[in-house]
Amino acid sequence: DGVPVRRGEYSMWLMHYQGETMAPLFVEGWAAESEFRKSGGTLNDERVLQRVLSDIELRTEHFYQGERERWLANLAESGITEESFIRSEKVRLRSIIMLEDLLMSQREITPRLVRGKWLERYGENGRSFDLRAIRLVNPMPAPGDSRAMTEEMRERYAESWRLLREQAEQIIERLDNGEDFAALAERFSGDPSAERGGLLGDDFLAAEWPTEIIEALLPLGVGDVSEPIESNSSIWVFEVLDTKEVPLESVAESIRKELEAARPTETELAGFRNTSIQKVEWKVLPGMFE
Repeated sequence: DGVPVRRGEYSMWLMHYQGETMAPLFVEGWAAESEFRKSGGTLNDERVLQRVLSDIELRTEHFYQGERERWLANLAESGITEESFIRSEKVRLRSIIMLEDLLMSQREITPRLVRGKWLERYGENGRSFDLRAIRLVNPMPAPGDSRAMTEEMRERYAESWRLLREQAEQIIERLDNGEDFAALAERFSGDPSAERGGLLGDDFLAAEWPTEIIEALLPLGVGDVSEPIESNSSIWVFEVLDTKEVPLESVAESIRKELEAARPTETELAGFRNTSIQKVEWKVLPGMFE
């Protein structure tokens, strides 16, 4: 009805309503800032704002296909304006940035970590692959327990694999006849890479792929197309665009720098938060509510 409410009045209500509940979060931020200042760290408002805007851009791209108006409409449905969202995110991200900086300054990049990243990217054989892929997915899921399958289910499952293998052979035949791999990937592949003509790019990390696929790729050279490879509930066909040996010693320094510069994961931050707050003894005094 137009009657103004003083900031102090609202603050006191908020303190009584959520003060004790939110106290651990405040202490966490306070402890992070205290450690950050002691370490000589500095953080200005411009850096925080740029992080907020960058996160908004990523959020919009990931959840709203880059359509900013859809994101704003979603905020409006929750009664949130863009200005209030940015204001709250600046508070939240401020302590996160300080924690990240602290963690990164204390992070020790060991040879074991470097080797682990190398294995993740290039595998035990130390090979890099630039690939296109066609993935044919079996629409009938694999049975959890084959003993529970009826004869009809077994027949249907076997037939679904027969049709999938037949389709894979037809694709190989079309490739042998000179058809474009990328065009066939866009048309037939059930993998997210289909929209890029099957181009895997950075999605191909050796450690994340089954052994049978890596073993089938190792003998192939540039320009080769693999035979159909069955793995889990899919059949894969790959085209090798480029491949080379990558010894650990040739990339160890670049991997080390990459690990040093990498933003900490949520798991790393959670562990660091717990360690930081455990160093602080605190309690909410009765005078806080007077």
